[in-house]
Amino acid sequence: MVCSKRACRLENMEPQDDRRAMYAYFGILAAFKLFTLVAILIYMSSWETIVFVVASHIMWIGIGAVLVAGPATFWARLMRVRSRRRHLIAQEWHVEESHKAPH
Repeated sequence: MVCSKRACRLENMEPQDDRRAMYAYFGILAAFKLFTLVAILIYMSSWETIVFVVASHIMWIGIGAVLVAGPATFWARLMRVRSRRRHLIAQEWHVEESHKAPH
């Protein structure tokens, strides 16, 4: 079966290409939202404007919090485990002055 260039390209797309397109789409969407948010707050910086912007972006704030919470929790746990590991290694190899061999 002969296919047009576009149809052949669509048939031969890999899942990686789909993922890139998805990231590009959501990246552009998020960048536009942030740009609009910053422009509104710069040109109309009053308390009422801030309340309106937060109220109209509450879903995006929640999504951002959920996306940041996972990596932040992982990083905090990683730092705690590394600190505990350093402490245990220091305790294991700590030799008191009275137990050192004389030179």
